[in-house]
Amino acid sequence: MSLNSVELKGQLRPGMPYAEDESILGKPKSSRVEDDKWIARWNRQEMWRGYVPYDIVFNAGDQTLISWAENTKAWDARREVNDL
Repeated sequence: MSLNSVELKGQLRPGMPYAEDESILGKPKSSRVEDDKWIARWNRQEMWRGYVPYDIVFNAGDQTLISWAENTKAWDARREVNDL
């Protein structure tokens, strides 16, 4: 993962297939299914912040990209543990 890997998020677009997403970002750190959505998590390197978790949501049926966002709750929780 390069230091500028956060820029890779700019290559994502709604409707793209999971395989294409994985070819850009690599294998996800984890994934889970909730209702009809498949949520995969990637940790992306950001300058001055370190690894930041991003949840990328796919349609569970056809595995096409719906949305993506930084998971601030997971990042804050990890930061709190590291500050102990």
